[in-house]
Amino acid sequence: MMFLNLSISRLRMILPRLKLRDELKSENAELKNENAKLRRIIKENARHDAKNAEHEVRIEELKKNSADILSLKLN
Repeated sequence: MMFLNLSISRLRMILPRLKLRDELKSENAELKNENAKLRRIIKENARHDAKNAEHEVRIEELKKNSADILSLKLN
């Protein structure tokens, strides 16, 4: 009977720890998913930034060409 009481009291100590461990595992999995999502967003943003830089260069080229054409028309 003493063994049974020890075992029950030990289980009472262990059970909350097991629940906490399960909660932490679940939270960890959620955080990993969120991190993966954020990594995808960061990569997508980097692609958009690169495209925007290309567009800005092209816009500057067009502005210069437009100014050159205008100056030729005026002369």
